[in-house]
Amino acid sequence: MNNSKDTLAYFIKKLGNSTRISTRTEQGECTLYADGKPVALICDDLLYIPVCGASMPLENICDKGFPYLGAKQHYVINEEQLALIPTLPKILFAIAQSL
Repeated sequence: MNNSKDTLAYFIKKLGNSTRISTRTEQGECTLYADGKPVALICDDLLYIPVCGASMPLENICDKGFPYLGAKQHYVINEEQLALIPTLPKILFAIAQSL
């Protein structure tokens, strides 16, 4: 579940380098926070966004997968896809607001 530092930096940059977006790495897994609330995971250099009402715009864009054994299903976004989803920060903030 390790992530490269370059990938983490790329994800943050593509999400707008907002002070409202932060990360915390623990045991190789990185949690992405929006407004201080956990909204996604970065595992194995992939962004995992939980399947929920606020993330439904990703339904027809992303594949689904599991960030780790026993996790609920998430939308999976790789580095290349990230540039194709300009509304992703808005989706992440909507997830945070729904928590």
